[in-house]
Amino acid sequence: MIFFCSSGMCAAAGSGSWIAFGDATEQGCNNTIYASARTSQGDLIVGGKFTQCGGVPVNHIARWNGSQWFPLGAGMDDWVRAVAVSGAYVFAGGDFDVAGGVSAKRIARWSGNAWSALGAGVDDQVRAIAVDGDDIYVGGYFDYAGGLATQANGIARWNNGSGWSLLDGGLGTVRAIEVYGGDIYAGGYFSAPDDIMRWTGNEWVTLGAGMDGSWVEGLAAGQDGLYVVGGFSAAGGQPGTRNIARWDGSQWHGLGNGLQSNGVGTVAVVGGDVYAGGTFSHVDNKEYTDYIARWNGTSWSALGHGIGGGVYTITAAHGGVYAAGAMDYVRDEQNEDHPSKNIALWLLGGLYADGFE
Repeated sequence: MIFFCSSGMCAAAGSGSWIAFGDATEQGCNNTIYASARTSQGDLIVGGKFTQCGGVPVNHIARWNGSQWFPLGAGMDDWVRAVAVSGAYVFAGGDFDVAGGVSAKRIARWSGNAWSALGAGVDDQVRAIAVDGDDIYVGGYFDYAGGLATQANGIARWNNGSGWSLLDGGLGTVRAIEVYGGDIYAGGYFSAPDDIMRWTGNEWVTLGAGMDGSWVEGLAAGQDGLYVVGGFSAAGGQPGTRNIARWDGSQWHGLGNGLQSNGVGTVAVVGGDVYAGGTFSHVDNKEYTDYIARWNGTSWSALGHGIGGGVYTITAAHGGVYAAGAMDYVRDEQNEDHPSKNIALWLLGGLYADGFE
């Protein structure tokens, strides 16, 4: 497997190194990436505002195999804001009305060969998708799902056998959904009683004392709990829970001093480390922690010498951690910037040459 790497970029950087993708005519993408997921074969799926990656026409959704970009059929007619993978299937949601030439209202499924709609879809933007067995949980800004007469209020469930169903009156504006401990968690902008809730199978319930703040933007399940990011001053009244916190199933925990800057939009758990991305500035006043930082269980640290632009999605694949969003470059140990249009790879551990296998 050969990765693209800008000349001189892949020098050692402690526990990892940035791999630059170049501009959109090299291996970068020509506009913002909002979502990403790893396939069962280990490839990376990205969705967003872009229409080309690596010079390949891809229309808002694409697959990267570690060395080359591929379209998923004809793609979509508008932005993709959420992606999820279940077995051989890729689910995509966003602002679109058409997927692969097929009418598909804001949510669609890719079989590996063709796109298909999920029934009548939903009536407004999709921002989150999570898979739990045969059930697909979809969240966003929509009021109605599947043509049902009762309001979904931002979240609904699709099952291939039974179609669309509602979840106890919904929640509001849902921006993140995750499966943890056999339960479904949803976060976003909710009017009451909190901005993060757990679905028991029958009703929505709060998580302890809940959040003290404005919204939840991202969720990620780890072995030791559910990680939550967004714009909140505290979780459960615990210290070190500003804008990021861990829920262990019964109580909230902090991560150091938390993330003092607003603009934390995405979180991922890779091995024993937690990666947070967004539009935030320095973490714990440490250099090079703009836009993305790593928590190792004890402290926050930078990834090399940083990245030039907002990080909206983080996914592990191909021996590293992909950071994607609205970025222009990555920075090497000599503080030189290397073009990496809207996506870069933090390769874990070691020294690498300019084209490596």
